[in-house]
Amino acid sequence: MPEKVLNLMEEWIKHSKIKVHAELATERGLSKDQQRLILTIKHAMRWIQKRNPKYHSNLKNILGNNYILYFDEKRNKRANPPKVD
Repeated sequence: MPEKVLNLMEEWIKHSKIKVHAELATERGLSKDQQRLILTIKHAMRWIQKRNPKYHSNLKNILGNNYILYFDEKRNKRANPPKVD
């Protein structure tokens, strides 16, 4: 039931008052509690990211655009997108 999981994660983000931006998945600039929340959400979303591309737009709304484009937890926990000229 990916829709229910996505809705729950969106509610958690709203409740925690975290501003969603492109680099949110890097966890930079967040308090320890916010970092734990984002880490929990990233772990919950791994299977959706890898197996259900139709939900990628929902993931962008929850964790920011770079989570889908550049983030791969297993290889680099703090991945950064390349600079575009």
